[in-house]
Amino acid sequence: MSKVLEIVVIGGVGSGKSHVLRVIDKALREAYGPHAQVVSRELSLERGLGSPGAEPAVDTIFNLMERQPDTLEANSPVIEAVSAQMSSFSFNPLDSAIRETVGLLHDHAVFLAESGLNEVQKTGVRFLGEKLNSHLNHLLGIQLSALQPG
Repeated sequence: MSKVLEIVVIGGVGSGKSHVLRVIDKALREAYGPHAQVVSRELSLERGLGSPGAEPAVDTIFNLMERQPDTLEANSPVIEAVSAQMSSFSFNPLDSAIRETVGLLHDHAVFLAESGLNEVQKTGVRFLGEKLNSHLNHLLGIQLSALQPG
């Protein structure tokens, strides 16, 4: 069974959360090697949209904490939010990758529908959807081959 450490970056709009997520992602991959499993739907969405995100201000305070999930109160909003997120999380890396890709495809479709882009602008954005769809088909192929006997 895989161990999961959840890192949550909390801050206001434009405070630099996406930039900090990128820094954390890079640091984890450098520290633990190319096979480190770092998953961030928000960071993937930011990258897909080409949004660089603002850097945090120089006077930003980073409050680093450590706690175990069982130290939180049962009715805590954090527990409820984590429970909602974990209900769609699987500890099987392949299942997790499939769920994340499906979520990204959904978000991409919603973005296209609500973007107000003209057809020429949508052409470049659709490329991302095609790549995600291809990736999903590949993952599903792996899953199907694992389920077939022999």
